Order: sequence, then structure tokens, then C-alpha cells
Amino acid sequence: MAAYTTIDDAGSFFNPITYTGIGGSLAVTGVGFQPDLTWIKNLDTTNAGPLTGSVRGVEIAVFSSEIDGNTTLATGLTAFGADGFTVGANAMTGSANDFISWNWKGGTTSGITTDGNTTITPSGYSFSAAAGFSILNYTGNATGGAKVAHGLGVAPKIVVTKRSNTTGYWYVHNAVKGDNSEAYWNDDQIFSASTSDGITPDSVNFALEGTSSATNGTGDTYFCLCFVDVQGFSKFGSYIGNGNADGTFVYTGFKPAFVQTKNTAVAGDWHMFDSKRPGFNSSSGGNYGLATNRSIAEVTSGGNTIDLLSNGFKCRTSDGDSNQAAKTIVYMAIAEDPFVNSEGVPTTAR
Repeated sequence: MAAYTTIDDAGSFFNPITYTGIGGSLAVTGVGFQPDLTWIKNLDTTNAGPLTGSVRGVEIAVFSSEIDGNTTLATGLTAFGADGFTVGANAMTGSANDFISWNWKGGTTSGITTDGNTTITPSGYSFSAAAGFSILNYTGNATGGAKVAHGLGVAPKIVVTKRSNTTGYWYVHNAVKGDNSEAYWNDDQIFSASTSDGITPDSVNFALEGTSSATNGTGDTYFCLCFVDVQGFSKFGSYIGNGNADGTFVYTGFKPAFVQTKNTAVAGDWHMFDSKRPGFNSSSGGNYGLATNRSIAEVTSGGNTIDLLSNGFKCRTSDGDSNQAAKTIVYMAIAEDPFVNSEGVPTTAR
């Protein structure tokens, strides 16, 4: 089918940028917008990858591979700018190493939609219904069924929530696995059923079905990300692996800039791929994954690889994490370009 889209310039809402730190203050430009969420990974060392949000205080970070709460990085990401951000000398963001940053734009910071069922209005938020992304701060109330407004106008496909005032796991709801199912960004475990920490989204809110401190503790604060499908820009789904280096092809309807995968049935890493590392497909490998749940350097041989194509991605590994035969793999993908833009013009291959 034709993959027409309302977003011809995907880089206006999401853009991965590589840079090399200098061990001191560095303005990273070329993002194309002022980010509302920046996620940075040091490619050369075992440092954790901090996520910094504009609605949380610019030096406050949490780490996808860790259970730590809010951490102030005085020399980490120190400022957001109109075309990117500034980093200091911290080893996680600005040492003399190579880095990848993944950058999202929200933009709407007031007037979030609520309804008569909303019981928790986020204390801070930035969202784009057009791009299907929101970043939220909310405070739990330990009431089962409490509903948090998300701003997207469509039930989120993915909700990621992390207790931020103290330690806590990264809880991931994925619509592919159904309501009240979860996995953890900071762990390699499979998706499992949960009602104590479960999440049930609708077009206005997501319900926190449990009362535990993991997602809804009294007075606890939470960092939250929500994503919905936008045709030609983002897609959150699943595929069945084939266990072969001539792997499964996944149609997204766009040329991906970012892909994350996770085997739902077998313990294994979450893998993240992007269009900037190395920037091309290769018969000898390339587009290697970084592990969301581990503080490791970039792997550039063996392991999980994919090809990024004009209309989706194709696994190029027999590794079980991303392509185990007969297993369901969930993915999130965000566009570099739509396969066909709003005027019917197709994108080019890599």
C-alpha cells in the first residue's frame, strides 16, 4: 500500500546525531530543532547512557541501563539550544570519545487534554500529537486505576515509565503484548503479565492498574515516555524471527533512522540501531546494535546487525536477540524519510 504521510520532514521531530567530545564544553549542532528529549551513548567506553528531558531540568538525567533515580550531571548535558545541545566534560556525554545522540521534539507544553476520568495531570510535559511522542513527569497516588493524561489523542502503543525520585526499574508497556504486560528497559528479561504494575492506555489517559511504587507510589515522581504510530514516520510492532543471516524483512512504510528490538519470549538484550552508525549497509556487517539495558561500548563485529532500507529493515543476523527462529520480536522504528511523501514522491535507498 502507499505509505503517504503527514510528516515529509521526519528530521523536524527526530534526529540522531553523532559527535566527538573534546573533554570540555562543546555545542553539538545539526539536530535541526531544540530537543525535548536527548539520549546519549558513549560509543567507546562502558559508560551508561543518560536521558535528559527539557521538562525535567537540563542537568537531571536517568540512565536506561540503571535503576538509579534522578542524577544531576553538572558537566553532562548542560543546555538545550535551537539546533541541538551543549555538553560538558562528563565521560558519559563529553569526554574525548565518539558519541551517538538520539533527539526527539515535542513542543506542546501547556493545555494537555484531560477528561472526566483523568486523575493525574502531569506536572511537566512536552508532546507532539502530530509526531506521536510525549515526555511526561507525573506523581503517583497509589490508587489502582489512576489515569494519567498523555496528550497524544490516540492510545499509546508504547509507554515507558521510571520512578525518578529514587531507584526503580524501567517499566515498558507494549501494545503488541497487550494491556498489563511488561518488560524492563534496564533488564534482559522477557515480557510477562502484571496487574500490580500494569498499564492500560486509551486516547486521553493511560491507567496505572497497580498501586506499587514501581509505577504509582504515593508521592513518588515518575519519568515517562509515550509513543503512537504515525503513518510514514513511526511504527511500533512485531515480527517473527527466522534464525537466518538472510533474516526477516520488516515493512515500516519509511526509511528508518532508529530501530529498537527485543525478543519477547527469550531473555536477551534490547538492541538499538540508527542511520548514523555507520551510515551504510554492508555485506560484511554494519548498523550494529547498542544495548539499551547494558552499559557497554559499541559492538562493531559479530552479534546483531540489520540493514536499513527505504521501506523498512531486514535482519542480517542469526542471533537470538533480534532474529531467533519462530520467536516474536517487538520493535520500535522512527523514520529518516517516508517511503512515499505526501506528494507521492518516493525516497531513495541508502
